[in-house]
Amino acid sequence: MDSLPWTPDWNANRKIGVAYSGGVDSTALVFLLKRWGDQRGIQVKTLTIDHSLREGSDKEARAIHQQAIAMGVEHDIITHKWESPPGNKLESAARDARMEWFRTWMKEKGISLMFLGHHLGDNVETFLMRIIRSSGLDGLSCIPTFIQISPGMILVRPLLSIPKSRLEATCRENNLRWWEDPTNESDGIFRNRLRTFIKQDLMPSMRISRIRDVIDDASKIRAANESSISRFLSYAIVDPSSGSIQFPMHEFAALDDALKIKILGRISRSLAGRRPNGIASARLCIQQILSAKQRTIILFGGCRFETTQKHLVISQNEDRLRDLTLHLKQPTTWAHIWKMNLLSVPSDQSEASVIVRKVRGDDLVSHIGDVAFQRLTGGMKKSCRKRAYPCLYGTDHKFLGIPPPFLQNALVPGLRIDVRWEPAIPLFATDKVFSEHKSIET
Repeated sequence: MDSLPWTPDWNANRKIGVAYSGGVDSTALVFLLKRWGDQRGIQVKTLTIDHSLREGSDKEARAIHQQAIAMGVEHDIITHKWESPPGNKLESAARDARMEWFRTWMKEKGISLMFLGHHLGDNVETFLMRIIRSSGLDGLSCIPTFIQISPGMILVRPLLSIPKSRLEATCRENNLRWWEDPTNESDGIFRNRLRTFIKQDLMPSMRISRIRDVIDDASKIRAANESSISRFLSYAIVDPSSGSIQFPMHEFAALDDALKIKILGRISRSLAGRRPNGIASARLCIQQILSAKQRTIILFGGCRFETTQKHLVISQNEDRLRDLTLHLKQPTTWAHIWKMNLLSVPSDQSEASVIVRKVRGDDLVSHIGDVAFQRLTGGMKKSCRKRAYPCLYGTDHKFLGIPPPFLQNALVPGLRIDVRWEPAIPLFATDKVFSEHKSIET
């Protein structure tokens, strides 16, 4: 805990969370953090997620609950219900589900730090998998110790340099039971085959030690790169009325080419929810950005890059925006970056929902007329007519307005909606930018 790269405000938030799967790693972690927290007056809360993927998982979760209570920590069980079988992408689907539940639970409990029990063996397995898959330097740095999953929510993995044998010894010495996941023995999972390879002493401990050194070196280089990226991102100016991000062009031009590629990829994942199509296309995009002599629009990775002499403005490609039905008091994400919560509907509307639909300014003028559009935009500038707006419609297709922060005071009476600019994949290393744009309610 003393190696955290910042000092948490323990006076404001004297509690931490632990993901407790029941395995030896998370069991030892709960025990150690409970002892650490007791010495500092910090409360430990634990969470088990039952993915309902094997028979008896619910019974195991209840047994884990009993042990958590015996260790003196609060414990919750979340049972994930699958809308459809995850199929061949079981591991990634389960991981995505866990992350969503982590966010939900951490928000509910007011927790900013969530601890996970990944250990040295997990890191070695990840290293070997990435070597086989020809990963680059970032991949070889393996599992990160810290990762932000939402503004103000950090996952922490403090055991990455600790071998599993030490965690097993900790549990035995303190009479702590742990549970082995039977799926870890399945040869059908590639990671399990690598684990067996390591267990059977086919890899000498000296070689594992060398792998740990390589991971450490790669992690340091990655940390230096992350520092440069964070510095660049600190120049960001977010426009909540359009969801765009503006950067100084000279700062982008000064970056190393490899960092430019990383930044484009991160922005694409954050704003558009997708990975760009390869390094070659990223290099072409960068070349077009830097060689532009006048205002230029470049489409890349689901995003729209607009260049001027002084600025680079990035927003989501409007062609990707789709209609969304927003139900009363059921928060939903529209266009991957807008968190919307419908708080009330007009009294004359029969259904408790509205439709969010992308409409360009020119089309909106033809729909509601020049006078109404001037009132909504405060003057009907040419740029307003070219912009796409998320318009709200009733289930009877009646136009209900445009929610803030896109336009102010642009909703019919009785309609209230909360809107936040909050990409599902965090872009910034802190919540500084997000705190400057609070939710707006009308």
